[in-house]
Amino acid sequence: MLDPALTYFLLTTREEALQHQQAAGLVVMLGAQSRHERIRQRFQQRLYLTRPVLLPNPRYATPWIHLYESKDNRAYITTMGFNVATFEFLQTSGFSDVWDSTPIPQADTSSSKSLQQIFALVPATTSRYLDFALDILLWTLQSLPDASITIPRSLRQYEYLSSLIEAQHPLLKGVFGFLDRWKTPIFTPGDPEVENLTYSGWYHDHYVSSVAVFDSEGLIIANRTNCPSSWHDARIARPIYNKLISQAPAGFSLLSDTAFPRTERALRGRIIAPLKSGQRLPVDLTEKEAILVLNREIVTAHQAAKWGMRSIQSTFSRLRVPLDANDSLCCQRIFAVVLQLHNLRVQWVGISQIHSVYVSTWYKLPMEKAVWEGFEEMVFGEMRHFDRVARFHVVAADL
Repeated sequence: MLDPALTYFLLTTREEALQHQQAAGLVVMLGAQSRHERIRQRFQQRLYLTRPVLLPNPRYATPWIHLYESKDNRAYITTMGFNVATFEFLQTSGFSDVWDSTPIPQADTSSSKSLQQIFALVPATTSRYLDFALDILLWTLQSLPDASITIPRSLRQYEYLSSLIEAQHPLLKGVFGFLDRWKTPIFTPGDPEVENLTYSGWYHDHYVSSVAVFDSEGLIIANRTNCPSSWHDARIARPIYNKLISQAPAGFSLLSDTAFPRTERALRGRIIAPLKSGQRLPVDLTEKEAILVLNREIVTAHQAAKWGMRSIQSTFSRLRVPLDANDSLCCQRIFAVVLQLHNLRVQWVGISQIHSVYVSTWYKLPMEKAVWEGFEEMVFGEMRHFDRVARFHVVAADL
């Protein structure tokens, strides 16, 4: 028979052990519940598409397959900005060969919900395909002369481009293109120095700035992209100025707005801009009127630069989605693809307001020109009063 004291000790120890086990079990159970709750909350915040909610087969009966097989120019241009012939030209120019023969690298998942639904692909696959295809597309475009971004090489090219502008603006002699700047939104950079450089106090957000030159056919012939928004226009455009000075023949110039400086000796006569508000005019009435008439021509013609910028930003909606400022290489790659695609689109599809205005069949014959100008006066004469460009014209005021 066990000693009562020993019996009590054993029973107490067993009860304590049981209590410890129960406490440990409770802790484990609470930990599991806490983990499940964290997962549930994380799933509520992490929203993405999975295979069961997409179409069953990404190679059959997806919206993209229906669009692709339609071979309809209107549908292709509405969706991609290119007609059927241009899309197939890109594929047969090396894109398809590289796509079929190169392994697709792994990458992080990014959000492209519309593409995931159209192609019936999960996020990880969509992200890999986008990154992989962008490299191939850039390589393909760099091999196509119609997509190249090059400043004119010969005097004959400059004469032809300037003649297109002079046909509609007789006072603008030797002007062969238009210079302007545009901004692209970016995510807030992680580097404080970069954050400060890219912050725009005017727009209260972060941007990168780019400058492009459009010729009178609507093609981009020079550019500089992905610069901090705090940089002055002159600093961004300096490489373009250098090309203009070294490669353009004497007597040929670009139109710009007043933000681009043109006072240095090497740029005199190379950059033409409207008068600044408050700028002094000659006292002689004849000279004053001549300057104001020329200024109106400059303001009206420079509208073409806005058409070019709008063509890029409206066609390539990727530029409206903030870029990753921490990945400068990716930003440069996107800009390069967009600008070269713009040139290819102008050459092959012919959709460009600059091209439509300056390279117009209405002006091939003198009679057609007279009829067209007369029709414009008959139909649009009353609308000139509401011209949105008119508010930028400088008028003389007596002091």
